[in-house]
Amino acid sequence: IFARHSEVCEKYKGELVGKNEFREIISAIAYSGCRTLSFTLDFSIDRNSFEEMVKDIFPEGKAPPVIYKSECAPFDIKSGSFVVVSDSEKYLYGRGDNIIIFVSGGTKKDVIICGAK
Repeated sequence: IFARHSEVCEKYKGELVGKNEFREIISAIAYSGCRTLSFTLDFSIDRNSFEEMVKDIFPEGKAPPVIYKSECAPFDIKSGSFVVVSDSEKYLYGRGDNIIIFVSGGTKKDVIICGAK
């Protein structure tokens, strides 16, 4: 599995990604495939859709919490969370937004997702 997830991160590095590819990237990063990745979105995603995507990736009852922040920086949460940085209350990211995802922490790593117009 590890090699497959690493390949996903290399495949989409700097690319335009759709919803299915974004889901694949989230899964790869969550399961230790790579520590950082940047790409451009080809769709828009809101909070509810992202939270549903996270729940679908993990076995029932095992999805990590999703925490929302307004500033993209390493956080010292270390709870195994998805930390989503967005300045919007409803829509997280839109078509054409540049996204960077990175992992922060050790055993209980957090996945930080930041976007820029």
